[in-house]
Amino acid sequence: MKRRKFEYRLKRPSPLKQDYLTFIDYEKHLHQLRCLRARSIARKLKESETKKRLKKSVSDDAGILRILGIFRLAVMRFKGDIDVWFRYLEFCREHGHGRMKKVLVEAIGFHPKVPGLWIYTAAWEFDYNLNVVAARALMQTGLRVCSNSEDLWIEYLCMELTYLNKLKTRKTFLGEETGTFVRDHREAEDIQWREENTDFFMPF
Repeated sequence: MKRRKFEYRLKRPSPLKQDYLTFIDYEKHLHQLRCLRARSIARKLKESETKKRLKKSVSDDAGILRILGIFRLAVMRFKGDIDVWFRYLEFCREHGHGRMKKVLVEAIGFHPKVPGLWIYTAAWEFDYNLNVVAARALMQTGLRVCSNSEDLWIEYLCMELTYLNKLKTRKTFLGEETGTFVRDHREAEDIQWREENTDFFMPF
């Protein structure tokens, strides 16, 4: 069986990075085939106007969990390879998996000097979670750790300008006034988020 062949490669004394990536690609392909088959069955049931409903089974998530497990083995084996970490993060993001934050914390812990990781993490908070407080705190921490990174400064400025434009549009629409209350509220939110997410701010 092909899966056993891949598993055997990973059990060797010195498995290669490509061994993990090839195994992951194989499992991704299998998962895609399962999804296509499930959609085909659902379409046929709909066309036949049957009252039966497809129940979600454990196997629906088995492929995703298996791939996540292989990624986990890969990053633990190649902790210093930022490419493997980003592949892992992208897979978590694409599939909306709950371990995204944990993987981000681990990645930053191993690679605090990589500006792209701080940008990626802040963008995830800003765009996906719609949490500007978290995104700002991460950017500011990243700037302290990677103070010479032009990319970080540029992305931070772009993020703040985007947020200000959204805030201005909202206030114009609601007829609200800006003032010290907004600034004080923002500072309070920043402090609260930092206190609740100390795992992102370990000493580097």
